[in-house]
Amino acid sequence: MKENNRSHDTTKRMILDTFYQMVMESSFDDVSIQDLCRRCGISRRTFYNYYTDKYNLALTLWSLNYLESRPADSHKSRYEMFVDNLKLDYRHRYYYRKLLNDDKNNIMSFRLQRWLEKFYLTLMEDRFDRNDKASVLYARYHAAGVNSLILSWLKEDSDISAEKLAEIISYNLPQELRDRIFNHSSPFPDFDSLF
Repeated sequence: MKENNRSHDTTKRMILDTFYQMVMESSFDDVSIQDLCRRCGISRRTFYNYYTDKYNLALTLWSLNYLESRPADSHKSRYEMFVDNLKLDYRHRYYYRKLLNDDKNNIMSFRLQRWLEKFYLTLMEDRFDRNDKASVLYARYHAAGVNSLILSWLKEDSDISAEKLAEIISYNLPQELRDRIFNHSSPFPDFDSLF
């Protein structure tokens, strides 16, 4: 199939699916944009129309897992959807282990933490200024803790359930941040805006 015959969404999803397969077949470090483009039958220019690099691809897959765990017609609470997301992450744990263990410079972990920081700052934007160092440190501190817990859980063969991990994370967040993350009435940021 030629590039120009594919729809935007089809091409974007094909790139994600091929990237996932390539990481599972070899390693994150071994995946090159050139090889990915060749397997997809697209040009590098087409790739860069959709994604900035392979780290952006990995973060996109992570956020898509989150979006898939919260269907629009669901009557579940945000907390229940968070637990569902952790369960989905756990089902894909072999992919995440490869991704995180092969990333020798910890760029992926760093980007996940920065993504969480932006998420927290967006949720708290009426209280915190993104240009205020104290606000950024607040978000960075809590993002680092949550990031570390989730990544450790995915990297290890932990017998801790998704429900228990969600409880641990929730318990360790400040009440106001916890309320904004898990309360239906607070506005939720658009995930695309966080990239």
